Amino acid sequence: MSCSIRVLTNVDEWSKETLSDPETRKKAAEEIRESLRINLEEEYPGEIWYVRECMPDVSLDSDELIFGFERPEAICKTVENWNLKSTKNCINQMKKLEDQARDKGFQTLSAYLESAINDDGNISGVSLYSLRKALDAADDMLSAESPYLAQIQYKDIKSAYSYDYKGVRLDPEAKAYILEHPEEYVLIEIAYD
Repeated sequence: MSCSIRVLTNVDEWSKETLSDPETRKKAAEEIRESLRINLEEEYPGEIWYVRECMPDVSLDSDELIFGFERPEAICKTVENWNLKSTKNCINQMKKLEDQARDKGFQTLSAYLESAINDDGNISGVSLYSLRKALDAADDMLSAESPYLAQIQYKDIKSAYSYDYKGVRLDPEAKAYILEHPEEYVLIEIAYD
């Protein structure tokens, strides 16, 4: 099953000056994707079997490749809503199941699920896959329903120590640093199986 995810990572060697033409932007996207491929396939072997060689749209107004030094407001907007997006996705998946339950005449989700238990003790005829994956993302575990993934380094604002941070959700310290320094980050959409 092919999925896509938007990954936030550090910019490192690229700058506004070095990305002056489309070919250089394409090369930067390829290098960033390749670096992420190596890390993600190694760190998430149960979820990411391989990163596809799909190239994101590299135009300046693309949402598939956003350099913070070019569009800091786009990075900040994404980071502001980062955790909320996976939380709302989880709630929406729960609402879908609740709607299914009501459509079948049940007042509660638990009664609906209980009615779907078959002779083998398994739930039959009700798919919990999307809800389970959304719950994983809301619980900071990478899954097919994860909208974002952070693979970053950031500095503690108070102590100036650098930290590596990897996760589906952003902790408050990482979020605060990114919002103050969006120019240090790039958001890239990758496809994976």
